[in-house]
Amino acid sequence: QGARAADLAVLLTERGLGGNDIDLDVRLSRFHRERGERATRARGLAKRLAGRDAVQGTEPDSVGRLLIDAYPDRIAKARGNGQFTLANGRGGEMDAATSLARAPWLVVADLAGRAGKARILAAAETSEADIREALGDRIISGRQVSYDAN
Repeated sequence: QGARAADLAVLLTERGLGGNDIDLDVRLSRFHRERGERATRARGLAKRLAGRDAVQGTEPDSVGRLLIDAYPDRIAKARGNGQFTLANGRGGEMDAATSLARAPWLVVADLAGRAGKARILAAAETSEADIREALGDRIISGRQVSYDAN
């Protein structure tokens, strides 16, 4: 396990660390700059989780790429205007004014609400290239036709 992955794991389990921004890249950056006792203890925990053998630079650079491994079912494709469809079939949304609302691909770490229209609480942008690199052997293409008599 890498140091960045351990920092992210601690950040996701401790509400409010690094702020409350939906964008986990922003929160992780703020977490590294926080000076309070709680943040210092959290960084210590992350360091212990990573272990002595963790080497910086041996894990993916982006938070989104790290989250693909943790939440492959929560990869989300933009539908526009802050609306996303997750790989697990759920719908997710966020305020269209947030910077992540314009991302073509996200990995969602936290969401709340009903299955069809859940509120995205924490996510990171990713790329189609990262998705294909990580999950290329699991991606299936096809067509589906349905008919509704109503």
